[in-house]
Amino acid sequence: MHVKSLSLAAALSVAMIGAAEARDQIRIVGSWLVFEPQIVEAILVSGLPPGAQTLPAGELNLLVADLRNIATANISSPPTDPAVGRD
Repeated sequence: MHVKSLSLAAALSVAMIGAAEARDQIRIVGSWLVFEPQIVEAILVSGLPPGAQTLPAGELNLLVADLRNIATANISSPPTDPAVGRD
């Protein structure tokens, strides 16, 4: 009986550790889903020419939206901004 109770205790420990690891993984994925757009946008803006990086917030947001549309092939008209890279 003592061996069986140790096995049950070991199984419960493993289950609890597995549950804790699953919670941690869910937190990591959840955090990525929340912060991914901001992270990708910051990386994108850091790769723009200096003149484009210093645009007013509204114009920079429009430029980022244009780049997103180009990346997803969701373009209704060709961009005319040289910073986008297509004339």
